[in-house]
Amino acid sequence: MQKVIILFSAAILFLAPVAKSQELGANFNQFLGRPVEFIEQMEQNEITYVRAFIDFMDYFLILDEDRKISGVDLDAIRNHKPSEQFAAVKDKSEGRLKLISSFKIRFDICKGDVPPLHSQQMEYVFTAAEEFLKSYNIGEKISILVMGNEPMFASGRDSKDYARFINELADRIAGWKKKYGWDFLVFAGSLNKVSFSKHPTIPEVIKVAKRNTNIDGLDIHIHARERKHLWEDFRFIREKAGFRKKLICTEFSVVWIFQGHLADPLGEWGEKNGFDPDMKLCEWLTMLSGRAENGNPVSPEVFEDYFESRPWYPEDWYKTFYDACKKYDVFATSGRTFCDMGAKKFTEDSKMWCLGSVFSGKFMGKNEDGDQNPSPLLYPEFKAAVEEAGQLQSKQSE
Repeated sequence: MQKVIILFSAAILFLAPVAKSQELGANFNQFLGRPVEFIEQMEQNEITYVRAFIDFMDYFLILDEDRKISGVDLDAIRNHKPSEQFAAVKDKSEGRLKLISSFKIRFDICKGDVPPLHSQQMEYVFTAAEEFLKSYNIGEKISILVMGNEPMFASGRDSKDYARFINELADRIAGWKKKYGWDFLVFAGSLNKVSFSKHPTIPEVIKVAKRNTNIDGLDIHIHARERKHLWEDFRFIREKAGFRKKLICTEFSVVWIFQGHLADPLGEWGEKNGFDPDMKLCEWLTMLSGRAENGNPVSPEVFEDYFESRPWYPEDWYKTFYDACKKYDVFATSGRTFCDMGAKKFTEDSKMWCLGSVFSGKFMGKNEDGDQNPSPLLYPEFKAAVEEAGQLQSKQSE
């Protein structure tokens, strides 16, 4: 039986075959200290990249009573255990695992303003960034640095101020790379809803990413509200925006497509399959999570049959997205790959990230080895991508 990785909020990364054979990776989001626990499993499953982000406001920057940045907690940076654990992945894997670090800097909680350049507040941000990269030799160990995380929601009231910030940050990082001998790639981002949002931060960030020679590429997030968004954002960036540098996508899902249907009754399908036809989808998922926790998960066939019987469910969406990544030369992309065990009460307003997970302990339970069982919705497409990656690597090595 194939071994899988038990990760919290892990994801898979693909490198487009246009440039090289595809490689696989895992995304730990804010759980910076988790990857070191799973080095062996990641290597067994052909994982190459490990990605996590750090929230500066939560850990490193000091805010005064007026919610303005008033200092840097250097001790917190230099003694941050998760950072140490994240950096250790590179050495413990003997360099086989590469690291991607993303900055999350929520200027929106600072009274909604991005501090002016050269202000003391902004210098605190730059100091925190440099000190973080210096801590535990993270700057030496990472392969990619992303300078933001969905700034449309964290850029403050003036998008041009945010653009000036990332432009200056890229230049500062270039200086640090030269000073300390670092050689990681630098990406702007991460932008969300680029093809249909009117948020002014989106074009400002794209403009900076195109013009600044110290920026290697752009990171976008795709959480589709319609099937077309799985490829339309890439088309927008490449064709309409004319972006020619490297492109990555560190999050993707169809989570918003589920939101309008969680109150749907199971109806005739439920009655046919032994469930109360009046039971809502969110109630059914709650029941399934409890069954999985108790070692009696729903069968993969029944789980798959429900969604494939729904006219709103975008079948083969994982493959659609993956094919779009290849078409538009996406350097790396990540989506939800693991969803941990544990009964949970879902409501009509729940965010159903777990339904977009390749492996799903939440609904499908664990196998006899203690690993999460694959989701029948996504695993076949995931497996095909892995096999394609192996074939490409074999051809390139010939």
